[in-house]
Amino acid sequence: MQIYADSTKESCLAVIVPSAARIKQDFGDSKFPELKQAGLSTIAKHAGVLAAIEAEVARICKERKMARFEIPAKVLLAPEEW
Repeated sequence: MQIYADSTKESCLAVIVPSAARIKQDFGDSKFPELKQAGLSTIAKHAGVLAAIEAEVARICKERKMARFEIPAKVLLAPEEW
């Protein structure tokens, strides 16, 4: 995960390269059965996966009592490491 912040903006952005294996393990057939045979590029574009990861990022930030400017306002799922 990479956090991008710009001092002229009010919030930061999280860029995450998800693990296809981990997504499939965590969500498996129960939540997103259509991803069973999907590759990382498909998984990174899946709206449900993005929503789940955004919720997890928000939960962790809240749990760690991070300041508002430290909490990513958006999450970008990148299909490959850069």
